Amino acid sequence: MSVMRLRARPLGAVCALALFFASIVIMPAAYGCTPPDEPFNIELLGGSAAVTNGVDLDVEGAYLYVATPDGLTVFDVTDPAAPTAVGSGYATSSPAVRLLVSGSRAYVATDAGRVVILDVTDPLAPALLGQYDSGKYPHALAASANRLYVGASDGLHVVDVSDPTAPVRVGYFATPQPVTDVVLDGSVAYAAYSYYTVAVATGVYETYPTTVIALNVASDWPTLLASHQIPAGRVRLALGGGYLYVAVAGSGGYLKVFDVVPSGSLDYRVYIGVGSYGALDVAADGTDVYLAGKDDTRAYDLAYTDAPYLSALHPDGAKAIDAADDVVFTLDTMGTVRVYQYLPTSERSLGADRYKTAVDLSKQFAAAEYVVLATGANYPDALAGAPLAYLLDCPILLVDRDAIPSSVKAEIKRLGATKAYILGGTGVVSDRVVAELRGLGMAAGNIKRLAGTNRYDTSAKVALEMKARSGSIANAFIATGENFPDALAGSGAAAKMGAPILLVERTSVPGATRQALSALGVKDTYVLGGTAVVSDAVMRSLPSPLRLAGSDRFGTARAVADWAIDRSGAGFAETTVFVVTGRNFPDAMPCGVRAAIDNAATVLVNEDVPGSTRSFLMTRAAGIDNVRVVGGTSAVSSEVERVVVSLVK
Repeated sequence: MSVMRLRARPLGAVCALALFFASIVIMPAAYGCTPPDEPFNIELLGGSAAVTNGVDLDVEGAYLYVATPDGLTVFDVTDPAAPTAVGSGYATSSPAVRLLVSGSRAYVATDAGRVVILDVTDPLAPALLGQYDSGKYPHALAASANRLYVGASDGLHVVDVSDPTAPVRVGYFATPQPVTDVVLDGSVAYAAYSYYTVAVATGVYETYPTTVIALNVASDWPTLLASHQIPAGRVRLALGGGYLYVAVAGSGGYLKVFDVVPSGSLDYRVYIGVGSYGALDVAADGTDVYLAGKDDTRAYDLAYTDAPYLSALHPDGAKAIDAADDVVFTLDTMGTVRVYQYLPTSERSLGADRYKTAVDLSKQFAAAEYVVLATGANYPDALAGAPLAYLLDCPILLVDRDAIPSSVKAEIKRLGATKAYILGGTGVVSDRVVAELRGLGMAAGNIKRLAGTNRYDTSAKVALEMKARSGSIANAFIATGENFPDALAGSGAAAKMGAPILLVERTSVPGATRQALSALGVKDTYVLGGTAVVSDAVMRSLPSPLRLAGSDRFGTARAVADWAIDRSGAGFAETTVFVVTGRNFPDAMPCGVRAAIDNAATVLVNEDVPGSTRSFLMTRAAGIDNVRVVGGTSAVSSEVERVVVSLVK
C-alpha cells in the first residue's frame, strides 16, 4: 500500500517508569473509567455503496483502487468526502483476493491462482497487460520496478515483470505454510507464513503458529536472513520509520513491532494487544500505524516504541485500510468503502523517560542562550524553576545527580546554549554535572548554581535571582513544599505572571521564604491549595493573600485554571488545556514553561477524570480547541484521554 502521513507529530515524550526494557508488553490497562463508544481524534467523512463486497484497497494520488470478487473498481477521491466510482473498472475472470498498485501498474491476485497485471496510467480505463499464473492460491503481493513477489500457498514466488505482457517466474522461496503477506525494503523482503481460516462476519478463526521472516532478494532466489515465530493468527505487514509492523488477527488480536535497522534484521521491540480481531489490516507512515479491526478502526503512535499509545479511534469496524495525507480509507466488514479524516482534539507528549520528556518539550525552542537544569529525581526545584526558565526564554531540562543524560546533552548542543542555571545543591545535582557542562563548552562563569540548605531556601534563591534579572517582583505564588500537585497546577500561571513560586509548611512560613517575601517587595500572594496544605494562619501572615483552592488537588487545579483564564489578566485562554496526572510528578515537571508560552491552563487527572476536572472541561468545551496530554499511558491512560476528548467535542 502507498501510505502518507495521517497524524501531526506529537508535542513530546515521557514515560512515568524509571526502568525500561528492550521489549515490553502493552496490554489494555484496567483503568477506572470506560470511554464512550464514539470517535476519538478521527471523524467519518463519507463512504460509497458502489461496492459492498470489496476485499482489498490501495490509494494512489487522487484515486482509490478497490479489489472485489468481480475485479477492480476505481474511485475518484479528489473530494474524499464523496468518492465517485469512475466506471465499472476492470473485470477479472475469477474473484479478486488481494490488490497492489505500484506506479502505473495494478496487480490483482485472484482465487484462481492468477495475478492480473493492469496498466493504470489512465486510472479511468485500466488495461490488461498480462497475467502470471502461479498455480497456487495467492495471498500477498509486493513489487519493485521489474520484479513481482507473490506470496502463495507454497511460498514466495519471484516473477520477472520487466515485460508485463509475458511475466515469468525466475525465483522461489519455499515455506511450510502459506505466505500471508510480504513487504519490500530495498533488497530485503519481509514475509509471514501460517495456516489460517478466516470468517470475518462470524468471527471464527482457526490459526496455527506464524513465522515472520526476512529474506535477501538481491538475487532472484531469496535467502533467509532472520526469522521470528509469533503467536498464531492471520498476518498483515507494514514498514515505516525503521520498523516492521506485524498485525495479527485472531481471537486476541495484536500488533507486534520489530526494529529492522540494519535492513534484514528482526529485533523484537513491543507487543500491543488490540482486542479481539483488532488487526485485520495495517498501514504505516513512519512511526504512525493504522489498524483495521472487526470492532473499530484505530491509529497508534510509535515514535517511542517503549511507550506506544492510541492516537485515534473510530468505532466503525474495517477489514482493509490505507491512508493518504490526512485521510484514511477503509473497507468495512461488509466490504463497503468508508473514508475518515484525522481531526485531532488531543495531542500527547510521551517517550522513553522523564529526561526525554523535557528534551521533547524543549524542542519547541528553536534556540536558547540559557538552559535551566534540575534533578529528575524530585519535584521542588524543577517546579520552582518554571518562572525563572520562562523569564530566560529557555526550557527546563532534567539531569541525574552525577550525570547529564546523553539526550539532554544533545539538546543543549542543539539549542546552542552557552549559559546554565543549576537548581539545588550538590546533594541533588553534583559538581560532576558542572564538569560535563564545561565539557560541552560552557565557561565556568556562565554556570550558576541556585541552592539553599533545603527546598524552601532554594525556592527563595530562585525568586531572588528572578528579581535580580527582572528588576521587580510584584506577586508570588505560595505552595506547600511537602507535595507537588498544587505547585504543578500553578507553575504555568506563575511563570506567565513573572511571579516566583515560594514554598511553605502547612502551619508555618520558613525563614527563607519570609525573608524572600520581604526582599522581593511582594505586594500580592496567591496561595495554592486548601487549609489541609496551607493553614489559614499561614495565609493571614502573607501579603494580600488570595487562596486558589478546591476540595482536593484536582479541585485546586481547576480553581487555578478558572482564575488564570477569567481573572488573572495574564492572557490565558481556554483554547488549549494541558492534561497531566495528579498521581506522580515526573511527567509534568517541564510543563509550566510550555503552558505559560501557550497561554494554557493545566488540569489534573488520575485513573479516571475527576469531577472537578470533568466540570471544567464541560463548562469550557465550546472554547477548547486542543487538549495536550503529557505523559505515557501509565500516567494518563488512553481511556482517560478518550473521556477528556469526549467532554470537549
